[in-house]
Amino acid sequence: MTRRVRLMALAAFCLLPDGVLADGAAAGGAWLDAPRPAGWNQPGAPVPPAPRTGNAAADFARCAAQLRPATSPEDRAVVKAGWRLFGPYQRFGATSILRALSGVDGMCRPLGYQEFVFRDGHFAGTLAPAPMDARTDGATDTIFLYEADRITVTYRRYADTDPLCCPSRTSTVVFGFVGEGVAAVVPEAVTTRPAGAGAAYRPGAPADDGGFRRCRARAMTCFIAAKSASS
Repeated sequence: MTRRVRLMALAAFCLLPDGVLADGAAAGGAWLDAPRPAGWNQPGAPVPPAPRTGNAAADFARCAAQLRPATSPEDRAVVKAGWRLFGPYQRFGATSILRALSGVDGMCRPLGYQEFVFRDGHFAGTLAPAPMDARTDGATDTIFLYEADRITVTYRRYADTDPLCCPSRTSTVVFGFVGEGVAAVVPEAVTTRPAGAGAAYRPGAPADDGGFRRCRARAMTCFIAAKSASS
């Protein structure tokens, strides 16, 4: 590889944005600012159709290693609505959770994706009011299914000045279920904290800068690699 090609490849890595918005699909994180958001799921509602993201078949073929086949009735119900499955399938008792996307970016990160909840085999709703894009405000991070009647989810929270690699806050939402027979999943409580901190987030309080230190470390790695590539 020539020095010019090495430098061009390195520049592409260091300057590549960490998240790309799907076409009008992102939910945003504003709903997480309420201590108890209004629910958006209704018992007996159908699985929502996948949004259009402008990806071609070749994009999904390129990212085939990130996708998985349908292996359960819940999987097949989501695929039938136009979604593509990725990530793990979780189940505890009567509750199951799966994730699916409608598009991918240049790094095969999910665009227009959702987290789908089923209860006793019936669709119970989603874990965000609208599809999300990876590394944008309000995108899901980790899902904990430790009991059949409660789901705990963390969401990435970005301020306007945060680099896309490093959100400065994390919101945690506890979900429960309402309805007899066919249930709906609903948010019960939200807490927001600085990323990596244990204390509750307070408006106006300085955000933890651990994420910024990681980003500065990445920038230094790029600088050192660039010097090596140019020598």
